Amino acid sequence: MTQSTRKPGLTSGSISLLIVIASSAAAALEPEAGLARVQQFLDEVETLRAEFHQTVEDGEGRVVQTSDGVLTIARPDRFRWDYAEPYEQLVLA
Repeated sequence: MTQSTRKPGLTSGSISLLIVIASSAAAALEPEAGLARVQQFLDEVETLRAEFHQTVEDGEGRVVQTSDGVLTIARPDRFRWDYAEPYEQLVLA
């Protein structure tokens, strides 16, 4: 995956922060206007790389599984989901 289309300064931390800010703005505006702003942001993302920690809970809130890995997206048609823990698994699309 080439990094030539990556927007400067766009890290997983900044992506998370931007989504939180966009979501807060969406809540303050009319729902349609807020949704349009979030959708515009997502439409402009060309590449994205984020480390993740995933927790699965049962119906009573008990943690039954945790996973760690990396998500990579290169638009318009590349998607990679790498699980590192608890065992290696790769999803490509």
